[in-house]
Amino acid sequence: MNEKDEKKNDGYDPYPGASRATLAVLIVVILIWAFYDYYKTGSTGFQWMLISIAAVVFTISSSYLKRKNSKKSGK
Repeated sequence: MNEKDEKKNDGYDPYPGASRATLAVLIVVILIWAFYDYYKTGSTGFQWMLISIAAVVFTISSSYLKRKNSKKSGK
């Protein structure tokens, strides 16, 4: 790879929606688990807390990575 290709690929994310898709799958699985648990026991468990934590961690990490990449690329 030459220098021009390295600059072009610097900060390039080949899978931009992968983290959002992963979060969506995680939330769907936890929701299914929550509804199943509610059906079996009649009360909700800690699944809603897991969803909240996952959303907060995703938001913080994605904003950090966006800032980091924008500083790296000089924008």
